[in-house]
Amino acid sequence: MTCLKTNLMTSRYLIEQHEAKGETMDKSRRLVALAILILFGLLTGCMETFDDDTMSLVKKPEILAVVLDPPEAAPGEAVRTCALVVDGQGVVTESPILWTVGDSEGDLTDTFEFTAQRGTEDLVDEEGFSSQMLSLMVILDPAAMGEMDLMDVEQAGAALQRLVREDAVRVGMRTLLVNERESRNRNPEITSLILERDNGEQVELETLSPFEDDAMQKRLELAARAPEIPAQNTVHFLAELEDDGRAEDLLVQWIGTGGDFGARRETEQEWSSGKVKEADESLDEQDLRGEELVDARLDPNLHSLFLIVRDTGADGNNGQSYVEFFVRVVPE
Repeated sequence: MTCLKTNLMTSRYLIEQHEAKGETMDKSRRLVALAILILFGLLTGCMETFDDDTMSLVKKPEILAVVLDPPEAAPGEAVRTCALVVDGQGVVTESPILWTVGDSEGDLTDTFEFTAQRGTEDLVDEEGFSSQMLSLMVILDPAAMGEMDLMDVEQAGAALQRLVREDAVRVGMRTLLVNERESRNRNPEITSLILERDNGEQVELETLSPFEDDAMQKRLELAARAPEIPAQNTVHFLAELEDDGRAEDLLVQWIGTGGDFGARRETEQEWSSGKVKEADESLDEQDLRGEELVDARLDPNLHSLFLIVRDTGADGNNGQSYVEFFVRVVPE
């Protein structure tokens, strides 16, 4: 925790320097100033970040993907970003996300927008690439935000440190490539996703992608229409991908809240459904089969599944995308 204390002292110093010059900082900028250095400490050894890229079953809150649109931008180009945060029940939607880029820009929002900035000449490589580092902190305890006095650096910093100690935050980072070349990298696309049953029947799946409007409403609707798969059954998911490079070189990850992908990474992916579970009322679980709108987080037999696709990182390719979809396990 020493590095967190050091970064808190540095954050307080930066704020005091602004105010010594007569530059007042509102609550939002104070939070950014605090978080930037605390995030730096977390990301440089104070805390382990999610790095289990072989897992296929989510059991605790994790940042599974961070999508930059575009992943490579020209100087001055607008960029937007969002994160896929998932726990054992599905997508986490109520945890605030604090985004920071550079040494002063940031916001507390689901989708963050900023402007690509070219690095100084000494930070531009021979091919004209420079980079911007984007960091995010997911606060898993939303009530903690209301308890922070952002005008009191000590109190707010102590509150953030407490959240870290209690494992109530998740942190991550992505690098935006900045370049003026004409053929800049773009995110891969998942153009089709098919469910193939054990009898050969194929069903085209409805999916939810990053940056969709009314995502929360669509999630409830898609969950209600989830295809049903018998318990103890094996099916296949067939994905079609497009990329500005070779689609067959893309890195593929399947992960979800139930069933078993077996940590395999193929575009034709096997999935085992497992057993039907009884709803546990003590955990507020419900059997929502047949409802018009369904919160998948409440139904133990409605599984949120994800296909995440990433560029290899070679030759300046840094794109990433994902789709979310649902399946329901029913009695045999």
